[in-house]
Amino acid sequence: AKIAGRRILNSLSSAFGRMIFGAGFIHGDPHPGNIFIGEGGSVSLIDCGQFKALPRTQRVQLAKLIMQVDEYQKAEGSEAKEAKEKLAGLIRDFGVKFMPEYENDDDLAAAVALFLFGDSDRALPGGYSTSELDDESPIKLISSFPQEFVLLGRATVLLKGISVRLQVPFSLAERWSKGCKLTVSAASAPQLPLWGKDVLDDRDAGGFEAGGGSSGQTSQRGGGGSAKDT
Repeated sequence: AKIAGRRILNSLSSAFGRMIFGAGFIHGDPHPGNIFIGEGGSVSLIDCGQFKALPRTQRVQLAKLIMQVDEYQKAEGSEAKEAKEKLAGLIRDFGVKFMPEYENDDDLAAAVALFLFGDSDRALPGGYSTSELDDESPIKLISSFPQEFVLLGRATVLLKGISVRLQVPFSLAERWSKGCKLTVSAASAPQLPLWGKDVLDDRDAGGFEAGGGSSGQTSQRGGGGSAKDT
């Protein structure tokens, strides 16, 4: 069961990674009812009638944020403190704002980033809770955030929830780190790269194709559509 769970998580995280960083949009309604599980752990995301497009600036910002989450999780001692401060700065740069009395709380800002993109079994800094509904949840101290942040959160919390339910250790930041580095390195290029299996399956990163930009608009369309990862 854990092997199948790992395959499902890898397929689903690959689908979201390609969607967000390669195609430049976020599924507007990610929930278990919109996921079909195929043979061998392949997945299909259905009901893509509502989505949020991500402009390239936000895709690069997000890639930097996820890379920093991965760096923080691997850091120790004084390096961890520095990595946490950088992480807190990046989550604020993304447009997340906190209650006035917590504006300068780096533990809180870093906890929000780790809540969304960190390991499913990792404790949060500052003693904040990993449960969204808990009184000590860092999410409850956010005062405002971009719309994109909500949909990103729904996707990443879904992935982490599946990980916990299936009892499969999972790191979204580690899974996406290689592709995020490629996205950041191409920040000044005419187009950002698509995420292929060569990156998401941890093989050689040489086989990327050029990907298009996006407008940063929210769109609703009739009908469904699907995004598939095999």
